[in-house]
Amino acid sequence: MPMFEKSQWIWENANPSPDEYADFSANVDADKATIFIAAETDYAVYVNGNLASFGAYKGYRTVKYYDEVSLDAFLRTGGNEVEIVVHYQGVNCSSSIDDGAGVIFEIVSGGKVVAASGKDTPSRIDTRYKNGYKKRLTPQLGYSFLYDATKTPSDFGKSVVLSRKAELLPRPVGKLVVSEPADATLVKSEGSVYTFDLQRELAGQLYLDFYSDREQKLTISYGEHMKFGKVERIIGNRDFSVEYIAKKGRNRYVNPFLRLGLRFLEVAAEYPADINAATVLPVCYPLVRRKFVADTPLRARITEVATDTLALCMHEHYEDCVWREQALYTFDSRNEMLCDYFAFENSGFARANLLLIAKGVRDDGFLELTYPAVDTPAIPLYSLCYVVQVYEYVRYTGDKSILPEVGKTLDGIMNNFRKLADNRLIADFQYPFWNFYEWGNDSDNCGDLSRQKDALSPTRYSLILNAYYVYAEERFAALFPDKATDVGGIKGLISAEFYNPDKKMFRAYKGEENYTEFANAMAILIGVGDKIVAREIAEGKAKKATLAAAAYVYDALLSYGDEFKDRVLSEIDDNYKKMLDAGATSFWETLEGVTENDRSCSLCHGWSALPIYYYAVTGKIKYEKED
Repeated sequence: MPMFEKSQWIWENANPSPDEYADFSANVDADKATIFIAAETDYAVYVNGNLASFGAYKGYRTVKYYDEVSLDAFLRTGGNEVEIVVHYQGVNCSSSIDDGAGVIFEIVSGGKVVAASGKDTPSRIDTRYKNGYKKRLTPQLGYSFLYDATKTPSDFGKSVVLSRKAELLPRPVGKLVVSEPADATLVKSEGSVYTFDLQRELAGQLYLDFYSDREQKLTISYGEHMKFGKVERIIGNRDFSVEYIAKKGRNRYVNPFLRLGLRFLEVAAEYPADINAATVLPVCYPLVRRKFVADTPLRARITEVATDTLALCMHEHYEDCVWREQALYTFDSRNEMLCDYFAFENSGFARANLLLIAKGVRDDGFLELTYPAVDTPAIPLYSLCYVVQVYEYVRYTGDKSILPEVGKTLDGIMNNFRKLADNRLIADFQYPFWNFYEWGNDSDNCGDLSRQKDALSPTRYSLILNAYYVYAEERFAALFPDKATDVGGIKGLISAEFYNPDKKMFRAYKGEENYTEFANAMAILIGVGDKIVAREIAEGKAKKATLAAAAYVYDALLSYGDEFKDRVLSEIDDNYKKMLDAGATSFWETLEGVTENDRSCSLCHGWSALPIYYYAVTGKIKYEKED
């Protein structure tokens, strides 16, 4: 039956404010029913007080996504109360766009719409949450929350119909799965401050179960590491905490809107409380893991933890990290997709991510930094990386049907770069772009983020950007042979302007004595670097690539067959053993992990799942044969 013909976008009031929560109610007299729902920014559906569905799939201004969820397991005969709580964040984040508040839903039973959103839908502001609080977690994640269990919700009134013209599409990936509360060990108790260790990295919904002999406020901090025996709550402009005002007596609470990435949880109460549980309900994407046999116990353990890392960074889309950002980047997800093709049975997840990215095109034809998002500090390299991702997707899945859907985006990206590469090298971009290549090695260019609109930066030419353009062109030509572009000219310029014969390597920047593995690997991958350059890399003559960029180094070295294979494998073994020896249950953003100089490094980062891919393509892990 046609969707949403009898429903309208609604809100509780005509002028929604950022960080606002609203409740919507419907009565359903049926024992079988399905809800179709879309919401801005996020929602939770309760049937007879039980959480039945949560988690909107975020869209763009012209394209929204709806969920189709069976309510059968929660319905009873004789009437059912359906409550929909919607959180309107009202701020642009790394994975959501502020497009105003709203919800649209239809509940269908027996082929008939038995409830639909409209002006007569009962609604109210949810006063249990502190509305308009706007307490930031991180710039990427958006707002935290304060829940007040002492508040009694107000009476329902009528709703306001909103004007919104956007295409509604079905959710392209599966719904997330919630598990039972994770075990948490009380490792420290000082006065009314309680610290819990969940024993491993997790992603999930905050779950509290405790007794309080009075009304009081609790501040719950969370993180992946501790400092001086405490969860490090404030790191720069980030505040990893939520708040809860307890009622007298037993308190049980689950927050369905914010997914925490953590290992440690600290509950700071005003007065002592009897805490039965302070943990999370793990939230996972429904994946089917492939079973592997590894050639050594170490590689078996690394593969297992790498797979855990990857799974933790897959929810609505691939995520860079579960703690700090939960954002979809091309550079991060390129690594994740390569691992996904081997680690899990085909779920269509990579395809859905590529389609979501394809819609994130800026007015200038380049891609936004994350998806869905707007007005981001776009990274030029990451637009080129998308072309590589699509090529690799087709290579590993054989699914060419994606090309008509992403072709326009790919054309736009490549045409933009062709204009810049017309018989000349491509210079690093001016404001508002961020010329990021990798963390460290003088390649992050974080100073770009503070540039002013009308100020010109010194002209620099990066080998990585120019070589990656050629790399993307060659893969674009493989997808669209009739659109191939001659890159011989720019290859010649790269050789002439970046190669230093005395060093037998390529400079990372024209005219600068900086030699990195990533830059030299890109020279090899486009055919201007040779085995001599590869040997210099293998012998440690260039600055080491970070975990994010190591894939290109390994690809370059493995392009010579078995000659450098042992070097690649030993580096992977050594790097990841170091993290395991440090107690890692997921792999880190950088090999250094959390240091005194960098407290914000994530300890579960999707791009670091790479051992899965390289162990698989070198034959060090193989699928376990079924009995």
